[in-house]
Amino acid sequence: MMPIRVGLFCSFLLFVFAGASLFAQEGENEKQAEKGFRLSDTAVMNVHFTLAPEFESNINNVSTRSYYEDHRDSANNYTHAETKDLVLHLSPGIRAKIDDKFKTLAMAFLINYNLYTGLDDKKSFEKLTTLSALHFDTDILGEFNKDGNVVVRALNNLKRNSNLDVLTIENGLHTNLLEDFSLSVYVKNSEETLSLKLSSGIQLNYFEESLFSPYNFWSSRSNAYGQWKFLPKTAAFFNASFTYQDYFNADPVSRHDQRSMPLSVFVGVLGQITPKISLKLLGGYANSFSKEMHHDGLAGAEFVYKHSENTLFNLGYLRSLSPVAVYQYYSMDKAYLGFTQKLLHSRLLLKFDASYSHLAYGKNVKYPLENNPAQTRVDDNDTPNDASDDITTVTTVTQKSVDREDHLIRIEPMVSYNILHWLGISLKYSFETKQTPFYATTRITRSGGGVPPSDVSYHLYYDYMDHRVLLSLAADY
Repeated sequence: MMPIRVGLFCSFLLFVFAGASLFAQEGENEKQAEKGFRLSDTAVMNVHFTLAPEFESNINNVSTRSYYEDHRDSANNYTHAETKDLVLHLSPGIRAKIDDKFKTLAMAFLINYNLYTGLDDKKSFEKLTTLSALHFDTDILGEFNKDGNVVVRALNNLKRNSNLDVLTIENGLHTNLLEDFSLSVYVKNSEETLSLKLSSGIQLNYFEESLFSPYNFWSSRSNAYGQWKFLPKTAAFFNASFTYQDYFNADPVSRHDQRSMPLSVFVGVLGQITPKISLKLLGGYANSFSKEMHHDGLAGAEFVYKHSENTLFNLGYLRSLSPVAVYQYYSMDKAYLGFTQKLLHSRLLLKFDASYSHLAYGKNVKYPLENNPAQTRVDDNDTPNDASDDITTVTTVTQKSVDREDHLIRIEPMVSYNILHWLGISLKYSFETKQTPFYATTRITRSGGGVPPSDVSYHLYYDYMDHRVLLSLAADY
């Protein structure tokens, strides 16, 4: 399961960020030592490098219930096992920015090289280092008329990675390219009590492995966010968004049914109840205009307790609706909490985050019946005078695909220390587990063509447990 960033969830991020900016105006602008190479009065360049060894107990999120079955020779049967490994992340990067009161032009380029050492399985070095050896993340930003009442902003992000930002129904590492472009117009009055942000964007996701090409998609997103700050630290807001997502490499029969077009509208309020307590509330309506029309409610609540400038506690709940392949959409109920403590003049940071997410999926448009061999494909290549082409392959797929629900738990404690204003070290532990009834069985039989007959099945389950320990030494100047 991957972090979620598409569809209606982006709208909820606006809600979170709006609250963060409103409540962070006091006490959060701690003066920091200036970093970077000054190229001119308005231009600065920063360089970055991170060395981060990471131990992971289940690098491909394998379920120990998955197994391989040879129907002709049971001696070949085996059960999948978790593979642990030590991964070395090497991440150089560069940022440049031209910033004045009228405009901001910025770019960032980060490379992440992942070296799998083969601690548990030497084959993981050959397979995974090749699969995800070199990742990158690029950003280009332009912001214009910053001092005016109408601000125009363009942002483009292109990245290659294996830890996806979009939810898929598969586990593990799958290298993909993600292109994301957005254009927004921000309108505000002179007192900055009324504001309106209109944005539109296009996203393209491409998996490099042909096996996952049916999950390739493009999407267009439109969003309107308005806010009225009727008290110095209290605001009401509304949001309306629409997403069109098309899986362009999906099977032609099911491509139309997989298209997802979620619409959401919600309103809310955020503000300080006391100098130490802040509250955010929202509620609204969502609809997925897909093969299965789905009406749903949206909700969000977050309680923030700021004991002092150095101590912060937050507790929240979020319900959203987002698109996904095969199932058209999924609704998510997420409960989360966080704690942050700064010590030693903010040089030492202690942080703890935990969350539980319940994901309920729509109907499976590819395998719509419970435990039904919904797809049987026969490949019979007959080429005259070529015995090798007289092979008949029968592929039968069975899925438990009705009423799929996933339960995801994440726990992340972290400690970090700033050795210098440009050099820091951190240690983070992550625990993640997913429980789901979903499984898929693929049975493949081959005969003819002068080759020995075969009859094998791949039984894949999708529940897993993963432990990760990451030690990072980061220099940013």
